[in-house]
Amino acid sequence: MSLRTTSKTITFARPFSLDGLDEAQPAGSYTVQTDEEPIEGLSFLAYRRVATVIFLP
Repeated sequence: MSLRTTSKTITFARPFSLDGLDEAQPAGSYTVQTDEEPIEGLSFLAYRRVATVIFLP
């Protein structure tokens, strides 16, 4: 099974917080990576997201 990975840079204008982190993250640009796998058995090409990761400094 092949995996498709996309990467985008997202810019936050204000500080933000995430569940599981003790402190707020500063505003700025962050890289977000998404992994998707193809859904088999369909008559057309479709993907299912299996992971999304944000890289913190």
